[in-house]
Amino acid sequence: MTGKIASNLHIYLLSALKGDAAIPFEHVTLTADNYAPTWQALFKRYDNARLLIRKYYHNLHQLPAIQSEGASQLMQLLDGFSWHTIGLAKLGEPVEHWDTPLTSLLLMKLDDATLLAWEKHSVHFARDRYGALKQFIEDRIQILTASTRFVEEQKIGEGEPN
Repeated sequence: MTGKIASNLHIYLLSALKGDAAIPFEHVTLTADNYAPTWQALFKRYDNARLLIRKYYHNLHQLPAIQSEGASQLMQLLDGFSWHTIGLAKLGEPVEHWDTPLTSLLLMKLDDATLLAWEKHSVHFARDRYGALKQFIEDRIQILTASTRFVEEQKIGEGEPN
């Protein structure tokens, strides 16, 4: 790697660091020679799969429960849940076999109306499947988004003079 490229990467690397990660590198001189040692120090400090797995799992449990029915709240919950389960899978955790724990945890975070709709939808399922629940929530987000838009358009249409 040429000195200019390494220097640019070092500048980018240091500018991307935030919070606690940035503190040890506040006074590192921006040179091509410092890129490799800076990268190695970061890697040594933060590349700990065991702790990352714990953090992802902990964060799944810490996602806030939805208090009322709404597409944006469902989307935030599903996005957060997906983010953490994908992170766990990338670290080698067998999340594809975690249907019961994942569905149970996700169901505990749903609003009452969505939970009731899931129970109606899944009443004849032998077991809860995480993939099926995820698809149900994605479909529900689309339904809620479309129905909300329709209602809003109806209200606007009623308020306009003929």
